[in-house]
Amino acid sequence: MRIIWAAALVLSEVMLSQTQSWSQSVTHGYDFRRIGIESGLSHNQINYIYEDPRGFVWACTGNGLNCLDGHRIMSHLHDSYDKNSLPVNFTSEVLDICPDTMLIRSQDRYFIMDKSRQQFVQATDFFRRLGIDGAISKVVRDADSNIWIVSGNTLYVRCPGSTSLLQQTLSTGGDIVSAITPTTGGVAMSLSNGRIVICSSPTDGTLRPPVVMSAPFEGGASVLFSDHEGDLWAITQGHTSLWHCSQSGHSVRLIGGETGGDIASGGYFLTDLAEDPKGNIWVTTNHGGIFIVSRSTGNVSQLRHSTSDQRTLSSDACTCIMAGSDGTMWVGTSNAGISIYNQAMYKFDIHNFDLEEGGSLGEIEINTMEEDQQGNMWFGSNGMGLLRTHAKTSKTQVLRHDPKDPSSLPSDIILDLKATDDGTMWVGTYMGGLARYNGEGKFERFVGRTDVVAPMASAYIWSVAKDKANRLWIGSLDKGLARLDMNTNEAMEFSVENGRLSCNEIINVEPLSNGMVIVATTQGSELLDANSGEHVTIEALNNSSLWTEHINDFYNDTRHLLWIGTNHGLIVIDCLKWRTYYAETTEGLPTDVISSIAESVDHSIWVSTMQGCFNISVGRTTTMCSVRKSTRRRTGCCLGRSTCGLT
Repeated sequence: MRIIWAAALVLSEVMLSQTQSWSQSVTHGYDFRRIGIESGLSHNQINYIYEDPRGFVWACTGNGLNCLDGHRIMSHLHDSYDKNSLPVNFTSEVLDICPDTMLIRSQDRYFIMDKSRQQFVQATDFFRRLGIDGAISKVVRDADSNIWIVSGNTLYVRCPGSTSLLQQTLSTGGDIVSAITPTTGGVAMSLSNGRIVICSSPTDGTLRPPVVMSAPFEGGASVLFSDHEGDLWAITQGHTSLWHCSQSGHSVRLIGGETGGDIASGGYFLTDLAEDPKGNIWVTTNHGGIFIVSRSTGNVSQLRHSTSDQRTLSSDACTCIMAGSDGTMWVGTSNAGISIYNQAMYKFDIHNFDLEEGGSLGEIEINTMEEDQQGNMWFGSNGMGLLRTHAKTSKTQVLRHDPKDPSSLPSDIILDLKATDDGTMWVGTYMGGLARYNGEGKFERFVGRTDVVAPMASAYIWSVAKDKANRLWIGSLDKGLARLDMNTNEAMEFSVENGRLSCNEIINVEPLSNGMVIVATTQGSELLDANSGEHVTIEALNNSSLWTEHINDFYNDTRHLLWIGTNHGLIVIDCLKWRTYYAETTEGLPTDVISSIAESVDHSIWVSTMQGCFNISVGRTTTMCSVRKSTRRRTGCCLGRSTCGLT
């Protein structure tokens, strides 16, 4: 059997949008992520998209059946030397009909897939065992997992856990069922004579008589869709018009027909329908991209492909659409694979610093950031000094090094910042050492002083952190680590010289919620008791690569999980149970080199890298622009620093 696995991080990526007027083509406001043959799909012609009960997404293509599990793509292809392989490569529909059993359609032929064995067989015997000998025209699964099968003028229903079928003869008068869709309580069917037949789910093992409604369009619907309110939406047999029918049937209208809108008059070939989490109806077309019909305003907006913007639809030739259980909109195209949109994901804008004296800063490289007790944001730059953006005015004050003023910022290269409870901002700089800002434009410098412990007097302060006991931990790149008690002003030194550390080159310090402190050095990491300062050995972590990895960042989240960014992926340690988890590109990370980590107000984790910033939340990730460091504000928003400025 030909099964091809391709590594692919399936991402859902979107931002907030505003509904536009129906007459305006929109190529912005919706960011799509693209998946094609370069990502591992077996073919770029997408005929159908389906989400199974496990949350896996299946794509029927012009050459093979693809399964996207969130980390990789598995392609099923026909193999003439394997009788259990996919019988034909062209697939047009797929559906779970019972546990571990999937029904695959290829035009007018059906096949059964045993998912546990990854084997395919003809579906004829399966249907015969159910008592169906005639040709199968339609099969759908409703929200209650009932399987509805149309064969000729007979409707069959298989309820979950049942081996027998319920059946009902449809009085079609010779007309065929042109389309079928699950509804909130059963199914709705469109007949070729224009009538709509609504069947309720079985109760007590019986089917109730269907409800028949008249439709204003002739020839039946080619596509029928039921929204969350039970209203029906129909694409007519000519594929050129869209109708909306209320649940009661009292209101029927042609979308765009009242105003001569593009859907009605643009000559587009309409292909499929879906509903997004806001209740908007998405209509795919074969050469006009997507129309979005707003239920609240009645406006229609249009999304188009743009050759100059990789975030737009991958193609205007859209063949199918599926709304995933997490709100993701999956759009299939005839020539450019899949485009993915999800409003739960994020868009970043570049933040410009508006100066107090007028004007704004240009491109600036941000190394670190911190929020003080008043909600002001402080940004440490790489050569442009220290920036303070006031919470009330949003104006930015720039504090720079002045070689003639010993009370100025000691260096314009800021490596770390930490605000303490007394309102002090501690600044770690490169070549200027540690400084304390007094709030009046003056800095107290510590570099070279003999009245403080050696690490505080270093010229290279790489990390500044604060623990729950209001103690400051100051890591230098040459003289070890210092612990400064802000209540008593007593300091303790940790260095190779006094035997408290095995390396003096400190690159990161993180106080943990369990009363310990983890220290990253250029030679690995060490764990200290925050109170006694003694080394701590955790037997469960003895074999962890944590102690030898180069650490770029630590973050101890609200769940007592320690997130560790390294050059070889993420390490996550449960600080209560001391269990260790590893994540690399093989597990779906976009890159193994992790720069910085922060937790958002929704407790999702933001991870920044030089190749982008992504969010980890219940297994979902999203990739953004190149970001070096991130932090969380009290407002709940996350900020990231990058070579092009602040995002």
